[in-house]
Amino acid sequence: MKEKRYGTLGSLTVPVMVYATFDEADKAAGKPGVLLDIANDNLHYRGGPAAATREAIVTLLNGEDLTVAGKDGKQVVIKKGQAFLDKAGKEIHVKMKDSGKKEKITKDGKEVEVPILIPDESEGEFVRRFLAAVNPPWNDKDGDPSLERLQPVLDQWARSADEGNPLSVDAKEPERKPKAPPKLSEEDKALALEFVTGKKDLKKFTAAAAKYGIEVKPPTGKQDEDVQTLGWNVKAYFKAKQEEAKAAVKSQF
Repeated sequence: MKEKRYGTLGSLTVPVMVYATFDEADKAAGKPGVLLDIANDNLHYRGGPAAATREAIVTLLNGEDLTVAGKDGKQVVIKKGQAFLDKAGKEIHVKMKDSGKKEKITKDGKEVEVPILIPDESEGEFVRRFLAAVNPPWNDKDGDPSLERLQPVLDQWARSADEGNPLSVDAKEPERKPKAPPKLSEEDKALALEFVTGKKDLKKFTAAAAKYGIEVKPPTGKQDEDVQTLGWNVKAYFKAKQEEAKAAVKSQF
C-alpha cells in the first residue's frame, strides 16, 4: 500500500494508506475487478447517467413525451406522454411554484411575459406522491407500490439516450453535485411576513420589484400562502440586486 493525503476540516489533511495497484486491491477484496466495479459505480451515481435517468422517469410520470435524438438527427419518441390520474380523476403532475421571475414567449404572434415556474418538490417526493395517488394502483407482484411497469420503457430510452447511443459513464466527466430544491430562507419569510402584516410598505416594495421584472401580486388574505408567495418575490428581488451590484463593480475595471 502507499500513503495518500486527503483534505479534511479547514486546511488540514490526513494521511491514509491506500492500495498501490489493482492486483493489491483485488487480493484484499478476494475477487477480481473490484476497483473497476467501484469506479464504474461512482462514475454512474456521481456523473451524468444517474441524473439523466431520474429526469427521464419524472418526465414519464409527469405525462410528457420522452424523446431522444436518433442517429439520423431526427427526434424519436420513446413513449407518447399521457396524463396519469388519481382516485378523484385528477391528473398527477409535479407540483410547481412561481419563482418570482418572468420570461418572454411568443403567443398568438405576440411577445408576452409569463411567470417562470420551478418544482416545488424533489424528484423522490414526487415519485412517492405519484405511487400513493395513481389509480389504478401501480403495484409489484407482492402488492407493494412500484414503478416496475416503466422498466421496459426506461431500458429502451437508456439504450438510445445519447444521440442514438447507449447511456454510458464517462471517466472525463466531472462529478455532478446534486441540486437541492430551492428553499426560502427564514430571513426571506420574515421580511415577507412584515409586508403581509403591514409592518413594511408593500406598495413601495412592489414598485421596486417591478423594475427587475418581478410581479408582486396582492395578498389573498391567507397569511401562510401569502408569506410563501411574497417570500419568493423577496428572494428574487435580492438576487437581482446582487447581480446588479456585481455588474456595476465589473464595469469599473
